[in-house]
Amino acid sequence: MAGYATRVRTDIARWREIGLIEPATAEALARDVAANERASLSFGSILAMMAALLFGAAILIFVAANWEAFPRLLRVAALFAVILAGYVGGAVLK
Repeated sequence: MAGYATRVRTDIARWREIGLIEPATAEALARDVAANERASLSFGSILAMMAALLFGAAILIFVAANWEAFPRLLRVAALFAVILAGYVGGAVLK
């Protein structure tokens, strides 16, 4: 099923062809539709986000369940790695 913006663009082109609107008006309407078009989430993108969230939760649960079994040096290194990843991620996204 076509989205709203696609249907409106088709209607604008049809209206211009049959002479209901002038070409300048059609161009202005098409620019307005393009400027106000929002990206919608598809089922696949929602599924991918859910998979990423569940995978992250699984990693957190695994680490939490086995925290005492990890050597102390590994625990400290993991904490520093998480902090470093946060700083690097923030710097890259800035």
